[in-house]
Amino acid sequence: MPIDLDRVNYLLFDLDGTLLPMNMDVFVEAYIKRLTVRAAAYLPPESFPKYLWAATGAMIESGDPEAQNHEVFWAHFSRFARHPREVLEPVFEEFYLNEFTALIDVTQPSPVAREIVNLAVGRGKQVVLATNPIFPGIAVRERMRWADIHDLPWLHVTTYENSRYCKPNPAYYRDLLQQLAIPPGECLMIGNDVQEDLVASELGIATCLITDCLLDRGAPAYEPDWRGGLAELRDWLRG
Repeated sequence: MPIDLDRVNYLLFDLDGTLLPMNMDVFVEAYIKRLTVRAAAYLPPESFPKYLWAATGAMIESGDPEAQNHEVFWAHFSRFARHPREVLEPVFEEFYLNEFTALIDVTQPSPVAREIVNLAVGRGKQVVLATNPIFPGIAVRERMRWADIHDLPWLHVTTYENSRYCKPNPAYYRDLLQQLAIPPGECLMIGNDVQEDLVASELGIATCLITDCLLDRGAPAYEPDWRGGLAELRDWLRG
């Protein structure tokens, strides 16, 4: 059905593949390769990716309303790696501060992203960066910088420190709306991943599917209320 933007007060944006165009497979491969090298003094390279995926999977699957995502991740990763969080977390932080930035080379930032967010703000909308909260804030802010949206007036940015669930769990969106005290009927979720982003429709949130870096695993199937590329979204918001 058509979206009435006059009824939408909150625009929820995905980041990776949406406001920051990228091939997710290429990005993840490069990310894990670099982080594996950084952690080699503590974990054997042949084991590190397996531990990282297992801990990330535990975070994504978690339904514990009492645990923040970072708590779930480190509880599992520390156990797999047999090193305490206090030893390993500084290694990750050092990586995000000094090496993560090089991964901009495997993304394709577009100036259209900043135009879109500015257009939304100019129309009186509140903007939320509803990126899947599997990364710490330091890594989210760095990717926002690549997309040139880091200094815009975000109402909220989801990270693994401030979230209790992950996409595609509908509880991620429910928890986000509860944190911000906003009704689903006033929201529009904009993302490139059919399963992770359009699941928001289960809560009554209108959805836009960005097709430039489309991800669709086939099931469950969702139909967006609007679909198109970033440039088309910009033109639509211009109205």
